[in-house]
Amino acid sequence: MDQELKKLGRLSEKYETPYPGPKGAGVVSTGKGDAGGVSYGSYQIATKTGTAAAFVQWLETHYPDMFDELAGHEPGTPGFSAAWKVLAESDAERFFEAQHVFIGETHYTPARKGVEEKLKLSLSGRSLAVKDALWSCAVQHGPRGAYDRLWRAALAGKEPSSLDDASLLQAVYAERGRRDENGNLVYFSKCSAAVQRGVAQRFANELREALERLGQEKAPNA
Repeated sequence: MDQELKKLGRLSEKYETPYPGPKGAGVVSTGKGDAGGVSYGSYQIATKTGTAAAFVQWLETHYPDMFDELAGHEPGTPGFSAAWKVLAESDAERFFEAQHVFIGETHYTPARKGVEEKLKLSLSGRSLAVKDALWSCAVQHGPRGAYDRLWRAALAGKEPSSLDDASLLQAVYAERGRRDENGNLVYFSKCSAAVQRGVAQRFANELREALERLGQEKAPNA
């Protein structure tokens, strides 16, 4: 796996599950109030978006032994959830690695390509904090949703190359937490009020932490 990709995911990971790294690999959500349905693992791979099924198919090529354990069950069912937990219990480190590589290949990398090619914003010279914010967006909104809806809207009317990293982060999170005339989060309007409250708090925390990390990266001894 690309060395830079190994460093990403930390910003959003703890908001996807209560447990960091491999400890979160076996987490299964209830799906209650969540438009994505039951979600799995460290990055809460969702059922109703088709991502959980896509992950299983991806495993067939990359981690065939894990594919064999999950392929006989339909995502979102008790059988699938049980098999998922068994995999995590048997080898949490490797199962987490599989989830991380999958998100990197199928979510972050396409989202970054879209930002750079469609929005004309190069990330090659940007901080890890900015790249990790994109990772978070790609996990939660999907790769296309991240760049073609969220980041496109965040950059509307701005000259992307003129924005410093702090301004870029603030623009992205302002758009991510935008509400409609009814007070609902624009990108989470189908979720319950409780889920929306949690998501809004997450965004506030993520922005604060991203800006703190940015400051640490810029420090002379970083």
